[in-house]
Amino acid sequence: RETGAMDDQTILAAIERAAARHGETSRMAMFGGTAVLLGGKMVAALSSRGLLLRVGKERHAEALARPGTRPMEMRGRPMEGYLYVDPADLDEAALAQW
Repeated sequence: RETGAMDDQTILAAIERAAARHGETSRMAMFGGTAVLLGGKMVAALSSRGLLLRVGKERHAEALARPGTRPMEMRGRPMEGYLYVDPADLDEAALAQW
């Protein structure tokens, strides 16, 4: 990671704080990293591939248009409603916008 970028535990804690406003959160090993779940459903996962976010199908195109994002693919197929964000570009303010 770049100097000044948030470390993994800081990113996960910030996601948990934001998600906790909407219900009970937990963490689980998933997608080769650590996922944050809200009410038992994955909302984000952090791994060496980046920060995977569940944005929903209705907001997918809008979210993918933001800088530093790329589509999530599973077995070569794009997964609508999910995308990766480059964690090196994240700070507290940028993460809060997601």
